[in-house]
Amino acid sequence: MLRILALVGLSVLCALPARADETAMAAAVNRSLNQVILPAYQAFADHAARLQTAVNDLRTNPDATGVQAARAAFGETAVAFSAIEAYRFGPARKDSRFERLFFWPDHRSRGYRQVMRILRDKDPRAADASTLAAKSVAVQGLPALAVVLFGEDSNDLASGGQAFRRQYASAIADRIMTVSQELLDAWRGPFAVTLRTPGPDNPFVRSHGEAMQILLRSLREQLQVVEKFKFVRITGDGQRTPNPGAAPFPGTGYSLRTTAANLAAMSDLADAINLESLLPEAHAHLASEFAFYLKAARGAIRDAMGAGKDWPGIVSNPEALQRAAYAALPLQDATDLLAERLPAALGLVAGYNALDGD
Repeated sequence: MLRILALVGLSVLCALPARADETAMAAAVNRSLNQVILPAYQAFADHAARLQTAVNDLRTNPDATGVQAARAAFGETAVAFSAIEAYRFGPARKDSRFERLFFWPDHRSRGYRQVMRILRDKDPRAADASTLAAKSVAVQGLPALAVVLFGEDSNDLASGGQAFRRQYASAIADRIMTVSQELLDAWRGPFAVTLRTPGPDNPFVRSHGEAMQILLRSLREQLQVVEKFKFVRITGDGQRTPNPGAAPFPGTGYSLRTTAANLAAMSDLADAINLESLLPEAHAHLASEFAFYLKAARGAIRDAMGAGKDWPGIVSNPEALQRAAYAALPLQDATDLLAERLPAALGLVAGYNALDGD
């Protein structure tokens, strides 16, 4: 009996795919850091610095040109943030940095209401970055700044009666700059070392395979967020009335651009990982299959943007709405592949869904 059980156990083990070589995993993690993640954090910090300058200039010298410059700097910063949005683990968890930058989705409009209350009451604690930091995370990040720069009553942002609004915008921009630099310093320094040097004494990852699990999980979760919250919830998926107001940064003109940036960043990450180099020959087709799904989703977004520019225009155009809604299908296929087939083929099934990234 023991011999039979041993043979059964051996056959099960033989049926499982071998984990990809640790050396190959290490190279993939290093490529991801060097080619995609660290440059994206640097770009976000650079854009946050330009945003801070533009909004502070608007505060001190308010005019229509300054409003235009601040809004443009906001859009570029939001797009740059979208390239790091997937990395919700590690440094992003400390001191709620992720939420301080991007309190979204705002399911019950709590953040929006808090921002509008600050503007109405002219809360002096929100007009200075040092005291704003102690307030709700919902009133100090990119969605909050979108309301201040683009929202209700923002058309006269340069007028004398909007001095507090400009002060609040400046405080938010200062906070965004501070957090962006904290994240860059953490990733460029100790956290990159943590991911590059796994081992028994490493509190975060014990092997290069575990580091790869974390990257693949971030890729999968970002695709889920895009599918469920940035498409289905907005297009209605044929079941509900389309709701362009549910998009990130509504009314700014940057909602769909930031979503396109999410997928571009995830495509760049997949290219840097080079899944085909990690997969056994029998499963190498999964890499091209995943790339096909991402390409299809990105193409659907491009088509929709060409027809309607951003969500309000897309929702009012049935053909553009249909194109946009289609993107959810390949995104779901890509997510399913990352959830089951790909980690199984890489021998990364154990613990894959249990990792919580903190």
